[in-house]
Amino acid sequence: MLSLARFASQGNPSRAREVAAQTALFSAEPPQLHAIHYVGRKPWYCFRDFDCNRVLPYMQKFVNDAAHRRWWQVHDAMDERLKPWCWLSEEQKEQLWDAMDKRRQEGADPEMWNFTVTDPRKDLVLPWGVEVVGRKGGQRTLSEWLGGRNWH
Repeated sequence: MLSLARFASQGNPSRAREVAAQTALFSAEPPQLHAIHYVGRKPWYCFRDFDCNRVLPYMQKFVNDAAHRRWWQVHDAMDERLKPWCWLSEEQKEQLWDAMDKRRQEGADPEMWNFTVTDPRKDLVLPWGVEVVGRKGGQRTLSEWLGGRNWH
C-alpha cells in the first residue's frame, strides 16, 4: 500500500491536519465509523494496491489510504456472492493501466508508481450477466444474481 504522507505534507498544514484526523477515524479499531460516503474515485473502481485518486492531480485531495484499506477489509469480509459486483470491467482496467502509464511517462515520483499490481481482479473476467455500471437490456439485477433473496 502506498503512503499518503507524501501527499499530505505537500501543501498547507491544515490539509495535513485534516488527513491525520481522517486517517485516525478510518484506522480506528474497533471501527468508529459505521457508514462512509466515498468522494472522488471509489475504492472498488481502483486496484486494491493503491488509492487511484492519486493518479489525477485534481483528485489527489480525495486520497486516503486508511479509508482505502478499510473498504478492502469490508470487501474481504462480504458474502462471496456480492464480490463479483466489485470486479472491474475490461474498460475500467484499461483506463487504470493507461492513467498509471501516463503518470510514469510524465516523470511522476518513481517511488509512487514503480510497483507491481497484485489485485487479483486484474485477471478476473466479469461473470455472464453482471454489468458493473448499471443494468442493460436482458442483464440480471443484483437480487436476481443472488437467487432472488430480498436483502431489505
